[in-house]
Amino acid sequence: MTQPVRNESAPPPCLELPILLDSATYIPPTMGSSDAATPAVEPDTAEPPDTGSSTVIIFCKNKSFPTDPYEAYFRNPPTPREPFTPVFVPPLEHTTIHQSQQNLKAILQNPTIPSTYSGFVLTSARAVETYVAALLSLPHGTPLPTTLPHYVVGPATHNALAQCELIPRDVIYGRDCGTGEKLAKYIEQHHTPQTTLLFLAGETHRDTLSRTLMDEQLPEEQRIGVETLALYRTVVREDFMRSVSDELRRWAPRPELCGEGDDAPPKVWVVLFSPQGAVEVLRASLVGDVITEGADAAREWRRRRKRLGIATIGPTTRECMMKELDFEPDVCATKPTPEGLAEAIAEFSVYKGYISKEAHIGGPTVSGV
Repeated sequence: MTQPVRNESAPPPCLELPILLDSATYIPPTMGSSDAATPAVEPDTAEPPDTGSSTVIIFCKNKSFPTDPYEAYFRNPPTPREPFTPVFVPPLEHTTIHQSQQNLKAILQNPTIPSTYSGFVLTSARAVETYVAALLSLPHGTPLPTTLPHYVVGPATHNALAQCELIPRDVIYGRDCGTGEKLAKYIEQHHTPQTTLLFLAGETHRDTLSRTLMDEQLPEEQRIGVETLALYRTVVREDFMRSVSDELRRWAPRPELCGEGDDAPPKVWVVLFSPQGAVEVLRASLVGDVITEGADAAREWRRRRKRLGIATIGPTTRECMMKELDFEPDVCATKPTPEGLAEAIAEFSVYKGYISKEAHIGGPTVSGV
């Protein structure tokens, strides 16, 4: 078993992080107008907020309502696991592509839709939201595609679509397919070839589905067509990095304030659900309050970094961070569920000796193991 390697001496060079000089002079990188004027922040000399004995876990996602499954699970995990203090920092904002929305509505109103498309693919809650809105906007009496299969990625997207009473649950497939690769293989095995699926996606998406189902190496009679309709655009919120940095400053205490040594377990976990926002998280976690406190804070933050764990939901985000940012997260949950994430963190804690093997048996593979 190879020990996970975490480079604490220097941030990945490709992130264009701040240039720290020998003096307290600070030259910030260009990060947009929202970072142009940064108010001074007093040095962190106060005691950290009281969370009891629980570890803080910062979810880089929009909180689901009325109940978020990650908050519910980590706040009250099953025995013998210890509870966490959940915090949510939304990384993304979405804008609808109105022309695509009109095109989708026209497709759904076309009575020949079953002969044009053999099913739908939805890989995000945002795509589900836009699709359901289009269904609800149809004129009364319009036939709905209730007999066509609807393929989704993982339980979150499945649950989002299952809440729509217009689509029967028995035509929704893919709950256990946590990645695009797994969903593509599932469709290959279960869908009728030489037909066309309508892929409802964001403007930025991976082409795994189309590459797999329309692979030119496949015999033509085995291929499944994929037509993509981009319904929305996704961008990282301008204040996301600042928000993450603020939360880390609030919750990631200096080791001496904790009364614990450098070998103590992470006091804060940051969880990424997609590659978008990864750069901002790394800037915030590796630089922290250097942005406002100068060069001395850089050395302090490297010590504080030891109390911070970074996790990803699914291998896609992990692979993206390793390939494009030259950074390996501490853990990777191979199942995109609260349980999968908890298992990955527990396994990491066993490997590092923070908890006993008796406290955790099994679980997903830890990043780098």
